[in-house]
Amino acid sequence: MEIIRELKTIPNLSAALGFFDGLHLGHQAVINCAVNYAREKNCPAAVVTFKHHPFCYLQGMKAPKYILTRDEKYRLLDGMGVDYVIELDFDAIKDLSAALGFFDGLHLGHQAVINCAVNYAREKNCPAAVVTFKHHPFCYLQGMKAPKYILTRDEKYRLLDGMGVDYVIELDFDAIKDLSAEEYVRDILVKYFSPVGISTGFSHYFGKDKSGNVNLLTEWQRKYNYSYFATPAKTLYGVKISSTAVRNYIKDGNVDLAEALLGRKFAIAGTVQKGKRKGHKLGFPTANIFYPLEIIQPPRGVYDVNVVLDNGSRHRGVANYGVCPTVTDSGITSFEVHILNFDEDIYGKDIKIEFNRKIRDEIKFENLDQLKLQITFDINSLK
Repeated sequence: MEIIRELKTIPNLSAALGFFDGLHLGHQAVINCAVNYAREKNCPAAVVTFKHHPFCYLQGMKAPKYILTRDEKYRLLDGMGVDYVIELDFDAIKDLSAALGFFDGLHLGHQAVINCAVNYAREKNCPAAVVTFKHHPFCYLQGMKAPKYILTRDEKYRLLDGMGVDYVIELDFDAIKDLSAEEYVRDILVKYFSPVGISTGFSHYFGKDKSGNVNLLTEWQRKYNYSYFATPAKTLYGVKISSTAVRNYIKDGNVDLAEALLGRKFAIAGTVQKGKRKGHKLGFPTANIFYPLEIIQPPRGVYDVNVVLDNGSRHRGVANYGVCPTVTDSGITSFEVHILNFDEDIYGKDIKIEFNRKIRDEIKFENLDQLKLQITFDINSLK
């Protein structure tokens, strides 16, 4: 087992997060979960922790006596199958350049905010962080319905890592939703993270009843000793770049326009499932995945896509998202992709699907021969 005490990138971990003093049965259940998932995904298992109890670093808090020594805790973790212990410096998560927001989709506007925070961090030689929430804030507010997401949380955090973000700090929205704007800044951001810089979008709101805004963040700079950067609205082809605009494009099937606002292709990922081999019987074998329930759905239809395999190789494909009305009357929605010039067994493998454009709507044909002819036309439209 390796103990890491400096910031470095170790991709594709299954991580258990916590201080884990005593390594009691509850702690063991958390760590075993991470280790078992690591073995399932053939990746390293890690415990992300601190050298000392977090109370040691917080003003007015007294750390409790420990139940076992640090060396003994790490010896036991090694015996549990943990590959890495990543010891974070709790104090190093202070003096941050922080970007605030939920950042669903990480579109070009979000990227501008985060790049501002990262660039200021490099200028000030401090860590760059994104301060966010695990779920959309609407999930916690009575009478509000959270929208479907544009990308998964794991994918968002992977992209943030690639942008140079050192820390993602997930706040518990339910615990802070009743704080006033100044209580949130003073008692959460300043008290725990001492930001040297704060970056937000032009329409950022915070605090109970959205009482805080960019004007207050600007006003409080000297009082709380940070520099504030509000990124102006960004437009593309006369359209204001926003998560709502991206979702609407995807819902309408305009995945190419969504790509323009995202700065990358709209994509989903999943594990290839064994199907009923309907495509194989038609002469067009398909890889079937479950469309992620939390992700915004395009309309039913046929799409020009790229398929990225777990080994990194990329292939062109034609995907159908719908109920396959010519082949079955089950009404069950499925996502299946025919990969061009490809004949490998990828059942059980993870793949990523990048949407290029919508080719056509899903159609119920009179017979299978008409369907096969149309699939041939669809494939030829890619060339």
